[in-house]
Amino acid sequence: MSSPKVLKIVFVIGIVATLAALVLAPKVEGYGDFVARVFLVSLGALSLTYSAYAIKKGEVEVKGFTSKRSDSPALFWFGICVYLFLGCSMLGISLMQIYT
Repeated sequence: MSSPKVLKIVFVIGIVATLAALVLAPKVEGYGDFVARVFLVSLGALSLTYSAYAIKKGEVEVKGFTSKRSDSPALFWFGICVYLFLGCSMLGISLMQIYT
């Protein structure tokens, strides 16, 4: 399976999971926390998947600026580190429940 396809699949799964949690979860105390946890896990997974995709492709886009590994390796790896940190922190926040 190609990398762009995997990235799109992870994105769609995240949207479907968040919407399913929003609609199907019982509206009791802790409802918002559950939906937020599903969203944060989806966001973390998408960020980590994008990091892998950017490493394979050799270019990363951060805030509309594209950096190629061949042109500026330091900026490329900085962008990768930003996405890796974002993904790991979103997964960590959702697992340790420190956002509430």
